[in-house]
Amino acid sequence: DEPAETSFMRTAREHTRLGALDRPLALVGRYTDEDQLLERSLAHARATFGPEAAATAEVMEELADTYFEGKNFRRARELQQAALAIWVKLEGPGHAKAAHLRQQLGMTCHALGDHLAGELHMRQSLEIYGKIEERYRFEKEQEGKRRGELRKKKKLRRKGGRRAGDLSDRSAGGASQGSGSG
Repeated sequence: DEPAETSFMRTAREHTRLGALDRPLALVGRYTDEDQLLERSLAHARATFGPEAAATAEVMEELADTYFEGKNFRRARELQQAALAIWVKLEGPGHAKAAHLRQQLGMTCHALGDHLAGELHMRQSLEIYGKIEERYRFEKEQEGKRRGELRKKKKLRRKGGRRAGDLSDRSAGGASQGSGSG
């Protein structure tokens, strides 16, 4: 009865949790259980959300990390490239997910001995992160300017209100003083 995404995410979290419990075995090279769980999660994500969905890309990233830790760098690279293609299509090449995956790909390419590709991915990742930081700073600066303008407007409104109030108080006071003395 619950939505498919909720069910899937719970299943994926459980697979990840089970994988995390298997980490001590993974450290001695036994990744097969975690690999199998995540491969099933990936098949489920593809069937439920489609091959180019964000949820599918997230499972690919998890599985790629597992393969990287297990030193299956070729499979890790395949999954990282596939996940990167999905994120670029969904969010654009300048998105933080693209930067993260390029960084991961850089490490994987270095592990495979492809240092030129690894350096290229790392540089692209740094460029994306740099642009994200520039956008963030620009947006904060603009937000500060907007807040400053709003403060000025409020201050002007308050001053304008006092002046109008001051004038009406004087005229009301003058009228009452005039009527009281006459």
